[in-house]
Amino acid sequence: MGEDKNSKKIYKIIPVLIMIFIFVQSAFPADLSSRESGLIVSLVRHFWDADPETITFTVRKCAHFIEYLALGWSLLLPVTNRFGRPGGLYAWVFGSLYAVTDEIHQIFVEGRSCEFSDILLDSAGVLTGLLIALALAKIRAASHSLKEEKR
Repeated sequence: MGEDKNSKKIYKIIPVLIMIFIFVQSAFPADLSSRESGLIVSLVRHFWDADPETITFTVRKCAHFIEYLALGWSLLLPVTNRFGRPGGLYAWVFGSLYAVTDEIHQIFVEGRSCEFSDILLDSAGVLTGLLIALALAKIRAASHSLKEEKR
């Protein structure tokens, strides 16, 4: 696959940056976190006619899922090159363990809590990110093969 050393470094940095982002978001006290998501909630209310609590709940859970989807996608980059095919399993386990530590971290943040349902949602996000990345990698490989055959 002829990737240069800079690409390999970036592949290792991206998941770390996403984990830092997740950690920082989890470190916000509940009132600050609510204000932050309130901006998105007010935007969504223009498109979805539901009660504010339902919209807030949905926006917050989607944020969990999307953060961990990005983490799952990014985790596949460094481990696939090192571990080959089972790299996705290692990435999913690592991402899921990070979700556990993130929820435990929230126990110590004012107004936040550790929710098992969030761990499951986060793990599903990691898995979804991995599956999307694997599917795109297969499409890319198939496209590359077709180009080689035409030559």
